[in-house]
Amino acid sequence: MPWKTLLALLLTVALWSSSFAIIKVGLHEVNPYFLAMIRAVIAGAFLLGIIAAGGRLREFTQDVRERWRAYALVGFVGIALFDVFQNVGISHTSSALAGVLLNTNPLFIVVLSAFFLKEEVTKNRMLGLGLGFAGMCIVVFGGGDLREIVRSQTFLGNMLILLSAVTWAVYSIVNKRVLGATTPLFLTTASYLFGAVFSMPLALVSDLPRALTISASSWAIVLYLGVVASGLTFFLWSFALSKLDASRASLFLFLIPVLSIIVGWAFLDEAITRYTVLGSLLVIGGIFIAERGVAPLKEPDAATANATTPA
Repeated sequence: MPWKTLLALLLTVALWSSSFAIIKVGLHEVNPYFLAMIRAVIAGAFLLGIIAAGGRLREFTQDVRERWRAYALVGFVGIALFDVFQNVGISHTSSALAGVLLNTNPLFIVVLSAFFLKEEVTKNRMLGLGLGFAGMCIVVFGGGDLREIVRSQTFLGNMLILLSAVTWAVYSIVNKRVLGATTPLFLTTASYLFGAVFSMPLALVSDLPRALTISASSWAIVLYLGVVASGLTFFLWSFALSKLDASRASLFLFLIPVLSIIVGWAFLDEAITRYTVLGSLLVIGGIFIAERGVAPLKEPDAATANATTPA
């Protein structure tokens, strides 16, 4: 593997893995709804600037006019809903658990693909789903008293993170249908712009006066999430995919839950329990088995993901 491709993959995984802890820190001061909106605004503006710099702004505008309904759908589901569920969820749970649970989205993609795309449910996929589900349960419940866990804020946060994983899976399925008629850059940019519009009402009614007094350090976090964790990773992942098969590149995504746990422990002093480790291993193993021998979905910004994983 060429060193530039390897570097792009490692940087992408590192940026996505660290974003959970960075969101956690940012939420100490920034409202989760405002963070969702402003991150989408910054990411959309950054990618729109790239389009304009390439002299394709008119082409992009025409593309949005023709496909605005599809773009509105992916923006609402994959950006607005996803970021709100993720941000509110992380505010109630640890960044490490968020990193593990959010990366269960390939398992939900398998289920949704079977229902809506009529894709075959193979033995590998069934086994992978079983292992992944067991891992999720171990991570969420962690061997404690069930009644106390269900009443805890951490449980609420974990459920919201799982909802964000489901919304990303839906986003991925819709993307598979839309991407054939447009380009990844156009689709990603339009998704963020529509996502910003849909995120705006909650951001405006939640705590706008407080949002206007955000400190410089928190604005730095917001800029990082919008430009680096959302915009830059799109190009790093796209570059890697242009040099490497998607199936090989996607193997690096298995590092994200592990790295997110390490980052949370190192920088936020989050505890690493045996249940977190065991559940994470089962989730990673389940995803690997479920995707083994299956061509992964094309996801334009992998975002985060951020990748099959967003962040």
